[in-house]
This record gives sequence, structure tokens and C-alpha cells, in this order.
Amino acid sequence: MKTHHELALTEREHASMIQVRDLFASGAIEHSPTNVELPSGSVFYMGSPCFRCDLGEPSSGALMCIGGWFKAYDLGIVDADDTYETLVTEAASDVICDFVSEAEGELCELFNPAIGWAAVTPAVAALAIDGFLKTGKVNWPSVVGAGSI
Repeated sequence: MKTHHELALTEREHASMIQVRDLFASGAIEHSPTNVELPSGSVFYMGSPCFRCDLGEPSSGALMCIGGWFKAYDLGIVDADDTYETLVTEAASDVICDFVSEAEGELCELFNPAIGWAAVTPAVAALAIDGFLKTGKVNWPSVVGAGSI
């Protein structure tokens, strides 16, 4: 695994990426193939950095992509014991969206695959993160093919 220095990440960002990878690989996070009909809680959809969902008190959920979940962990707003109780304020949503949109280089490639976003499930995202952590790059067509076998 590459170090945070080699990946141009902070130590905390590197740790957050590993947490997100583990979350996606565990199957604990639900996949929404679109942003039209949202399941309850906080879910994964590659096409949305952070779309806040008002799901009632006291929690609110969010539809987030790889970068969105990554930054949410980095900000400390994900409850690791109950990922469906992720509290995303409007200010945090803005920070997350800015982080994803300002990503550069290979990190930008990880956050913005040139493939159909609906094909990127949490399991596929975990494979992509594995590749990024190991090599600093992502081969999305290969990852999507491996994740659908």
C-alpha cells in the first residue's frame, strides 16, 4: 500500500480512505443506482458528491459518492457504528462538494470515472479504492469488470 505522501494525501485523509474502503467492502452501505428514488439513511451513488436528504429528526441522510464518503469520514461526521445515521449539515455538504470538485490528478480520476455511474456499486468502489491505495491509479473498466463477476 502506498503511503499518504505517495498519494498526495494527509495522514488523516489516507486513514479515512481506508475506512471508506472497508465500509464499502463490508456491504453495510446501500447502493442507489440513481438519485431519483432514495432509500432511507445515507447511501452510495457515484453521481452525487453529497446530496442532503431530510429524513426526519434527529438524523438526516445523504447520497454520496466515493469522494463524498471519504470526506465525510475525514470530517468526522460518519457514525462508524451506524452509517445510516450520518449527520450532514449544509456547511458540511458544501465542504464535501468542494473537496470532490477540486480533486486533481489520480484522485480526480477515482472520484470521476469515465464510465456509467450506476455500474459503480459499493463493492466496485472498494475495488477501485484498493487499486488507488496500491498503485495510486484506477483502471475503472477493469475494476467494473472484476466487480461484476
